[in-house]
Amino acid sequence: MISVPLDSETETRLNLEFVPEIKDLDFRDVIKVTINHKNINLSVGETNILEFVVDSERLIDELFKHKLEAEPEFLKKSLSYSFQLERDKVYSEQIEIGDSNLEDLTRFLFLSRETNLFFYNLGSKKYLEVSPTYPWNYFPEDNKREGFITFSNWILNFKPYFNIEISEEVLLTWKKLCQDLRLQVSYLGSAR
Repeated sequence: MISVPLDSETETRLNLEFVPEIKDLDFRDVIKVTINHKNINLSVGETNILEFVVDSERLIDELFKHKLEAEPEFLKKSLSYSFQLERDKVYSEQIEIGDSNLEDLTRFLFLSRETNLFFYNLGSKKYLEVSPTYPWNYFPEDNKREGFITFSNWILNFKPYFNIEISEEVLLTWKKLCQDLRLQVSYLGSAR
């Protein structure tokens, strides 16, 4: 397992676990991403090495160039709250994607599986917001599943798990991890 400290004050860490544990890496190999925050383990989900590396590098570069400035309207409650509302409008076919803010909000999104990770700038500061994601897929059969909750009821109690400021040092460590993964997986060097 690889672990990157994100915030020493809250002991927040990003963890990558190779599934299954392997020695010779391939860009398609799956990694399980988790975040530990104040002794709570949040499963982000699984992705492949290529997606993790390319998306990490893109978002970190955009943070350093201040290209992920969050609009005040998206931060009224939280970035993830705004994302969930827009996603619901599009997925439940209340509006067309072109008429929504979903594309604008998706640019902040790093991973969206079991847990959402959003990166954004606010002035000169850089932030990571981690939040739950609505667990149902808007299929008619979903409402027959055990524990089903409508989006309108789910969003009433919505709040991010946490939102932390991320230092440039942490982002450079994360980027170095991506560079190390590129070296271990020769194909990634030409993936850009």
